[in-house]
Amino acid sequence: MPVYLPPDFADRMTDWSRDAVQSAERMMRENQQVREMMRQIRYRLREEARRQHWRQMIAERKARSREFSLIDSP
Repeated sequence: MPVYLPPDFADRMTDWSRDAVQSAERMMRENQQVREMMRQIRYRLREEARRQHWRQMIAERKARSREFSLIDSP
């Protein structure tokens, strides 16, 4: 069964192909940028959680030492 293609189809096809390739490349770049941004966010969240953990431990240690000093004082 013969297929009819418009005469300018081949010209338009190259534009479509080029646009599709450019779009795919742009999506890949954006995806890499999003991955890098998410990596940085995860790193910052881990660091903040560590700092918060240490602050909590120090606060608990100070509270315990104050409790003992209150017990020992006359």
